[in-house]
Amino acid sequence: MGGCGQDRDAGHCLAERIDVAVHTVADLDARASQIDARDCGRDSTRQDQRRLSAIEGERKAYAALVDERNREAGIR
Repeated sequence: MGGCGQDRDAGHCLAERIDVAVHTVADLDARASQIDARDCGRDSTRQDQRRLSAIEGERKAYAALVDERNREAGIR
């Protein structure tokens, strides 16, 4: 970009400024998309952790029921 000196017409200067603004907005959009993708990854990890915790809780409850059943039946 040659800049907007007196030898440039106003339309050309405006076009250059618009071009710079378009590239700036595109860069900001790209950065925002990266942040959004990273946040989605975190949310997914949290959901996975909650699911694994729930499964672990169910496994422990099931094991406790099996132990109780075996005690009542006199099985070791």
